[in-house]
Formats: sequence, structure tokens, C-alpha cells
Amino acid sequence: MKKRFFWISLVSCALLVVSYSLAGPAWAGFAKKPKYILNFGHCVPEDHPYHIGAVRFQEAAAARSDGELKIEIFPNFQLGSEQEQYKACQMGTQDIALGAINNAAPFWPPFNVFIMPYLFRSLEHAWAVADGSVGKELKEKFLKNTGLRTIALFDLGFRSLSNSKRPITKPADLKGVLFRVPKNPVMVETTKAMGADAIPMAWSEVFNALKQGVVDGQDTPPAVTLSMKFYEARQKYYSLTKHFYAYAITLMSEKKYQSLPPHIQKALDLAARDAELYQRGYSVRFTEGSIEALEAHGMKVNDIPDRSAFVKAVEPVWAKFTKEIPEVKVFGDKIRAVPTVH
Repeated sequence: MKKRFFWISLVSCALLVVSYSLAGPAWAGFAKKPKYILNFGHCVPEDHPYHIGAVRFQEAAAARSDGELKIEIFPNFQLGSEQEQYKACQMGTQDIALGAINNAAPFWPPFNVFIMPYLFRSLEHAWAVADGSVGKELKEKFLKNTGLRTIALFDLGFRSLSNSKRPITKPADLKGVLFRVPKNPVMVETTKAMGADAIPMAWSEVFNALKQGVVDGQDTPPAVTLSMKFYEARQKYYSLTKHFYAYAITLMSEKKYQSLPPHIQKALDLAARDAELYQRGYSVRFTEGSIEALEAHGMKVNDIPDRSAFVKAVEPVWAKFTKEIPEVKVFGDKIRAVPTVH
């Protein structure tokens, strides 16, 4: 508890620094009119931590460029699904897209390391990886292989299981429960390895599938479970399996980035970092509040103090994907070796 309080205090200080750094230009108005306009799409509602980060980026970009850089945000699938938006960025028909990192992995398979089960020890560990040399190397290789620039890694917390049948405390509890999973092979195989039945399904179909009983459950972090109102879709139980850490990745067309003058590139980079720090702090607070809110909406939330049985259950997933994608083992080992900073 003391460590978590200490960490949140540090985050709060960072937010104050960012806020004060933006306060002057933001309140004083801008000397220049927008000259560079970038579209920014994502697939969630406006109360979601993704969107809060996007808005912060929008504000910081305007402040850092003294009004020259304008970010136009398109939430709620307006520009298509997450993979469609990433593809549009790759093709140069969209500027920036934000979504779950598992939807970026198909563009370069070694990126699947970011979603391997039970890899990250804590939020602090995940952020140390994202901001350190391992994260930098992965971002650079992703850019080289895809033409997509990672401009920010937002936080969404750890993914856990909700369902309509029973609380989950051990892998045996998952038998006979059908879960919707993202269309990502690592996530499909992980769900099966833990003992559940899994069906890949597009994100846009999930709410209705849950409500109509096509599937019994799904896995998302608390913030998403609340924001998407899954408690209205037959989800009675939320079990904190925390089997995946959920980065949200903001990708930009490299062609578009390179078309911008150096001072706008610098403003964009600084704004992205401002948004990254702000969003992570916001996400921590939102996640903690989300668990209480889910309980207030009638969901029964249970922690799992000892997840060792789940960790053991997913060992075949590691064996399979480190063999199929050797870079997953290489980067997985590097990630494990990153120290956690408190």
C-alpha cells in the first residue's frame, strides 16, 4: 500500500509539472492560427481513459506549437476499427490512431511480446519497459518494419475476466465458460490454456454478444469494463486474473510525421510525452474508481491473491509463441530483466 501511495504521489507531481508547463500558453491564447491539422481516431467513448489522453495530447500539441498544430479527435469507431485505423495510418490515409496494442501486433509479429501472459510484474514495471531501452528498441524495430511511428504508450491497466456464470478463483472455474477474445492468436491461446472456451470476435460486436448470451464473458481492464457498461450485458462477476497488461498504443503515419517541419515534430513529440504522463496518472485513479463503480452497479468483484496456478497454466503459450516467433523470447527475457522503479 505504501509503495502504491508513493507511486501515485509521484504521478500526481508529474501531472502538476505538466499542467504548469502548459498553463501559460493555454490560458494566454495562441499567437498563431492552425497551420498543420492532424486527424486522430480511436474506438471508445469520450469518458474512457483513451479519450482523456487524446484530449490532453490535443491541448498540449496546441500549446507546444503556439497554435500551429491542431489535433482533431474522432472517437467511437468514427474512422473504423482499431486495426482498420492502424492500416489507414500505414497507408497514409489517416494521421494518428490509438488502440489496444494487441491490434498493432499483427503488423509486426514480435510486438506480440507486449501481450504475452503474466509478463509484467506491475504497472511500474510496464512503464519502465515502455520508457526505457527495451521499449525504445521495440518501437524502432516496429517503425522500420511497418512505417508506423509509436508516439505514445498509454496505460489501461491489467486485463481481467468478467462473466455471467461464476467467480473465477482458479483455472478449473473456467471450464465450460465461453469467452470473447480479441482476434489475436496469443490472446486466444492464453484463454484456452487457462481452461476456458474462446471465440475470437470483433470489438464492435462484444456488447451485443454478451447481452444476447452468445458468449458468457470477456476480458478487459476495469476501466473498459465500466466505460462499456458491461454490467448491463449479463456480466455479474469480475475476477482479477490480471493475465495481460494492457498498453494502449498511439501510432502515427511515418510519412506524415516526416512531412512536418522540425519545430512541429518537436512540438508533437513533447505533446505526446505530456499526454503519456498525464494519461497514465489519470488511468491509475480511474481504474481504482472503476472497481468500486462496478461493485456499485451490482457486479461481484473478487481478487485472486495467488495467481500461480494461472501462470503455470499458460506456460504452453510461452512455449508455442517463443518457438514460432523467436524474437518473443529475446524481448521477453529483456523485459523480465528490467528493474521495477518505485
